[in-house]
Amino acid sequence: MDRKPEAECEVQNAADGESGVILRLKLVNTELEAREDDGLTLGARVAKYLVESWARTDRFVCGDSFFASVATAKELKSMGLRFIGVVKTASSHYPMTWLSSVELSNRGDHKGLVHLDNDGNPDMMAFVWVDRERRYFISNCSSLVEGDPHVRNRWRQVDDMQAEPEREELTVPTPKVCNIFYDTCAAIDRNNRHRQDNLQIERKIETKNWATRAGTTILVMCIVDAWLVYKGATRTSETQSEFYSWLAVELIDNSYDKGPFRRSTGSVSAAPL
Repeated sequence: MDRKPEAECEVQNAADGESGVILRLKLVNTELEAREDDGLTLGARVAKYLVESWARTDRFVCGDSFFASVATAKELKSMGLRFIGVVKTASSHYPMTWLSSVELSNRGDHKGLVHLDNDGNPDMMAFVWVDRERRYFISNCSSLVEGDPHVRNRWRQVDDMQAEPEREELTVPTPKVCNIFYDTCAAIDRNNRHRQDNLQIERKIETKNWATRAGTTILVMCIVDAWLVYKGATRTSETQSEFYSWLAVELIDNSYDKGPFRRSTGSVSAAPL
């Protein structure tokens, strides 16, 4: 299929940063949303919609470059939410020119600017942090104090001879605010891997109809969420494949209205889904 979905067949979502469970979905309707005149950027408007159920909870919200902007950080702060995001193109009112001109030579180097409210209290922070490349962030919470370093293992050829490559550990100093952002994003990435690499229904059910594809994707999201909730609640040693097989059988022969049942293996009792 073409990579670009048809209108209203692209899905945006909000997910829990600890469990990876998808909490809310939104079908994209760019033309309709662009006509809304609420003073917000499109990314800020969508972010507000996705997380408004958790307003006034003081939770962290981490967003990619579609959502991240000064406008989003301000709007979510007014809703009682903390926000951290990576800024790329939505740079209005963001000090991109200054941050991009700062000399940073080593991985882990960072530099930031803090905005003060009318009472002189810090309410927003823009900063750049260097890993493989410069990454620009906007945040209305946390700080640039040293956090847990980012550690990668790499194979390196240490000389020009035919010796075997050696494994080296690369440690990158990381601010606390980046720890929060990347730890949260890692949970979402795991959800995507469960859906795309483990379950793979979207690959196995081939279609050229975008409505069918969107429906299949939402179904797979529900299946993966069911696995994550079940695993988190029971701490089971059961594998994903075993859970998916059991779920498929129960969906075919649904016993929801028949009271408690015993799974076909006879080894585990469970309430119906």
